[in-house]
Amino acid sequence: MEKISSNNRTGVIVLSGIILTAALSRIVPHGWNFTPLGAIALFGSAYYASRWMAFLIPLASLWISDVILNNTIHAAYSEGFSLFHTTMIGVYIAFLAVTAIGLLLLQKVKLHRVLVAAVSGAVVFWLITDFASWLWGHFPYPKTLAGLLASYAAGFPFFLKMLLSNLVYSAVLFGVFELLRRRVPVLAPVSK
Repeated sequence: MEKISSNNRTGVIVLSGIILTAALSRIVPHGWNFTPLGAIALFGSAYYASRWMAFLIPLASLWISDVILNNTIHAAYSEGFSLFHTTMIGVYIAFLAVTAIGLLLLQKVKLHRVLVAAVSGAVVFWLITDFASWLWGHFPYPKTLAGLLASYAAGFPFFLKMLLSNLVYSAVLFGVFELLRRRVPVLAPVSK
Protein backbone atom coordinates (compact mmCIF):
# COMPACT_ATOMS: atom_id res chain seq x y z
CA MET A 1 0.00 0.00 0.00
CA GLU A 2 1.38 3.41 -0.96
CA LYS A 3 -0.88 5.71 1.07
CA ILE A 4 -0.17 7.03 4.55
CA SER A 5 -2.68 5.81 7.12
CA SER A 6 -4.06 8.21 9.71
CA ASN A 7 -2.57 5.79 12.29
CA ASN A 8 0.90 6.77 11.02
CA ARG A 9 1.13 10.07 12.90
CA THR A 10 4.66 10.82 11.70
CA GLY A 11 3.64 10.18 8.11
CA VAL A 12 0.57 12.41 8.43
CA ILE A 13 2.65 15.18 10.04
CA VAL A 14 5.28 14.99 7.27
CA LEU A 15 2.64 14.99 4.51
CA SER A 16 0.74 17.84 6.12
CA GLY A 17 3.95 19.81 6.65
CA ILE A 18 4.93 19.43 3.00
CA ILE A 19 1.46 20.55 1.87
CA LEU A 20 1.34 23.54 4.23
CA THR A 21 4.87 24.59 3.21
CA ALA A 22 3.93 24.37 -0.47
CA ALA A 23 0.76 26.40 0.14
CA LEU A 24 2.65 29.04 2.09
CA SER A 25 5.17 29.32 -0.76
CA ARG A 26 2.45 31.36 -2.48
CA ILE A 27 3.40 34.20 -0.12
CA VAL A 28 6.96 34.54 -1.44
CA PRO A 29 7.45 36.33 -4.77
CA HIS A 30 6.77 34.00 -7.67
CA GLY A 31 5.95 34.07 -11.35
CA TRP A 32 2.53 35.29 -12.39
CA ASN A 33 -0.04 32.56 -11.58
CA PHE A 34 2.76 30.05 -10.99
CA THR A 35 1.63 28.42 -7.74
CA PRO A 36 1.45 24.91 -6.24
CA LEU A 37 -2.35 24.89 -5.97
CA GLY A 38 -3.09 21.97 -8.26
CA ALA A 39 -0.05 20.01 -7.17
CA ILE A 40 -0.95 20.12 -3.48
CA ALA A 41 -4.48 18.91 -4.25
CA LEU A 42 -3.07 16.00 -6.26
CA PHE A 43 -0.32 15.27 -3.74
CA GLY A 44 -2.72 15.06 -0.81
CA SER A 45 -5.12 12.84 -2.72
CA ALA A 46 -2.29 10.52 -3.74
CA TYR A 47 -0.81 9.92 -0.30
CA TYR A 48 -3.45 10.28 2.42
CA ALA A 49 -5.25 6.97 2.99
CA SER A 50 -8.15 8.86 4.55
CA ARG A 51 -10.33 10.56 1.95
CA TRP A 52 -11.43 13.26 4.39
CA MET A 53 -7.76 14.09 5.08
CA ALA A 54 -7.06 14.11 1.32
CA PHE A 55 -9.68 16.84 0.96
CA LEU A 56 -9.38 18.68 4.28
CA ILE A 57 -5.62 19.12 4.82
CA PRO A 58 -4.82 20.59 1.37
CA LEU A 59 -8.00 22.73 1.48
CA ALA A 60 -7.16 24.04 4.96
CA SER A 61 -3.60 24.81 3.81
CA LEU A 62 -4.96 26.70 0.80
CA TRP A 63 -7.32 28.65 3.05
CA ILE A 64 -4.51 29.55 5.51
CA SER A 65 -2.36 30.84 2.67
CA ASP A 66 -5.36 32.75 1.25
CA VAL A 67 -6.05 34.43 4.60
CA ILE A 68 -2.43 35.54 4.80
CA LEU A 69 -2.35 36.72 1.18
CA ASN A 70 -5.72 38.50 1.36
CA ASN A 71 -4.76 40.39 4.50
CA THR A 72 -1.20 41.32 3.55
CA ILE A 73 -0.25 41.38 -0.12
CA HIS A 74 -3.81 41.81 -1.42
CA ALA A 75 -5.10 43.92 1.50
CA ALA A 76 -5.45 47.00 -0.70
CA TYR A 77 -8.22 45.23 -2.64
CA SER A 78 -10.49 44.53 0.33
CA GLU A 79 -12.12 46.36 3.17
CA GLY A 80 -10.70 45.27 6.51
CA PHE A 81 -9.60 41.84 7.64
CA SER A 82 -10.95 39.02 5.48
CA LEU A 83 -11.25 35.32 6.22
CA PHE A 84 -13.09 34.56 2.97
CA HIS A 85 -14.65 36.39 0.06
CA THR A 86 -17.04 35.29 -2.64
CA THR A 87 -14.49 35.35 -5.46
CA MET A 88 -12.78 32.41 -3.72
CA ILE A 89 -15.81 30.11 -4.16
CA GLY A 90 -14.94 29.08 -7.71
CA VAL A 91 -11.30 28.47 -6.76
CA TYR A 92 -12.29 26.26 -3.81
CA ILE A 93 -14.79 24.27 -5.90
CA ALA A 94 -12.12 23.77 -8.57
CA PHE A 95 -9.56 22.80 -5.92
CA LEU A 96 -11.91 20.12 -4.57
CA ALA A 97 -12.50 18.86 -8.13
CA VAL A 98 -8.73 18.56 -8.68
CA THR A 99 -8.51 16.59 -5.42
CA ALA A 100 -11.22 14.25 -6.71
CA ILE A 101 -9.24 13.81 -9.95
CA GLY A 102 -6.24 12.82 -7.84
CA LEU A 103 -8.31 10.29 -5.90
CA LEU A 104 -9.45 8.74 -9.16
CA LEU A 105 -6.16 8.76 -11.05
CA LEU A 106 -3.53 8.41 -8.35
CA GLN A 107 -4.48 5.20 -6.57
CA LYS A 108 -0.94 4.17 -7.45
CA VAL A 109 1.68 6.88 -7.90
CA LYS A 110 3.32 6.38 -11.28
CA LEU A 111 4.90 9.04 -13.48
CA HIS A 112 2.34 8.73 -16.28
CA ARG A 113 -0.55 8.92 -13.80
CA VAL A 114 0.87 12.06 -12.17
CA LEU A 115 1.30 13.66 -15.62
CA VAL A 116 -2.28 12.84 -16.64
CA ALA A 117 -3.61 14.07 -13.29
CA ALA A 118 -1.59 17.32 -13.51
CA VAL A 119 -2.88 18.06 -17.02
CA SER A 120 -6.47 17.03 -16.20
CA GLY A 121 -6.37 19.07 -13.00
CA ALA A 122 -5.26 22.19 -14.87
CA VAL A 123 -8.03 21.80 -17.46
CA VAL A 124 -10.74 21.23 -14.83
CA PHE A 125 -9.45 24.10 -12.68
CA TRP A 126 -9.55 26.46 -15.69
CA LEU A 127 -13.04 25.36 -16.75
CA ILE A 128 -14.50 25.72 -13.25
CA THR A 129 -12.81 28.98 -12.21
CA ASP A 130 -13.50 30.75 -15.48
CA PHE A 131 -17.11 29.57 -15.42
CA ALA A 132 -17.42 30.91 -11.87
CA SER A 133 -15.74 34.14 -12.93
CA TRP A 134 -18.25 34.52 -15.77
CA LEU A 135 -21.20 33.61 -13.54
CA TRP A 136 -20.35 35.52 -10.34
CA GLY A 137 -17.35 37.67 -11.17
CA HIS A 138 -16.95 41.39 -11.40
CA PHE A 139 -16.02 41.21 -15.08
CA PRO A 140 -18.18 42.69 -17.84
CA TYR A 141 -18.95 39.38 -19.55
CA PRO A 142 -22.53 39.09 -20.74
CA LYS A 143 -24.39 36.05 -19.41
CA THR A 144 -24.44 34.43 -22.84
CA LEU A 145 -22.47 31.69 -24.54
CA ALA A 146 -20.34 34.37 -26.18
CA GLY A 147 -19.66 35.89 -22.75
CA LEU A 148 -18.67 32.51 -21.35
CA LEU A 149 -16.33 31.87 -24.27
CA ALA A 150 -14.82 35.33 -23.78
CA SER A 151 -14.20 34.45 -20.13
CA TYR A 152 -12.46 31.22 -21.15
CA ALA A 153 -10.38 33.06 -23.75
CA ALA A 154 -9.33 35.69 -21.19
CA GLY A 155 -8.44 32.96 -18.71
CA PHE A 156 -6.43 30.85 -21.16
CA PRO A 157 -3.05 32.41 -20.23
CA PHE A 158 -3.85 31.59 -16.58
CA PHE A 159 -4.59 28.00 -17.64
CA LEU A 160 -1.20 27.71 -19.34
CA LYS A 161 0.57 28.93 -16.19
CA MET A 162 -1.50 26.56 -14.06
CA LEU A 163 -0.59 23.68 -16.36
CA LEU A 164 3.12 24.49 -16.15
CA SER A 165 3.01 24.99 -12.39
CA ASN A 166 1.06 21.72 -11.92
CA LEU A 167 3.76 19.86 -13.82
CA VAL A 168 6.70 21.53 -12.04
CA TYR A 169 5.27 21.47 -8.52
CA SER A 170 3.99 17.90 -8.94
CA ALA A 171 7.49 16.82 -9.96
CA VAL A 172 8.92 18.56 -6.88
CA LEU A 173 6.32 17.39 -4.33
CA PHE A 174 6.02 13.81 -5.55
CA GLY A 175 9.76 13.55 -6.20
CA VAL A 176 10.78 14.87 -2.77
CA PHE A 177 8.27 12.64 -1.00
CA GLU A 178 9.33 9.52 -2.89
CA LEU A 179 12.98 10.29 -2.00
CA LEU A 180 11.97 10.75 1.64
CA ARG A 181 10.15 7.41 1.55
CA ARG A 182 13.38 5.69 0.57
CA ARG A 183 15.30 7.26 3.46
CA VAL A 184 12.75 7.46 6.28
CA PRO A 185 11.38 4.02 7.28
CA VAL A 186 8.16 5.35 8.84
CA LEU A 187 7.20 6.83 5.44
CA ALA A 188 8.04 3.71 3.43
CA PRO A 189 5.13 1.96 1.71
CA VAL A 190 3.82 -1.07 3.55
CA SER A 191 4.25 -4.27 1.51
CA LYS A 192 1.24 -6.54 1.19
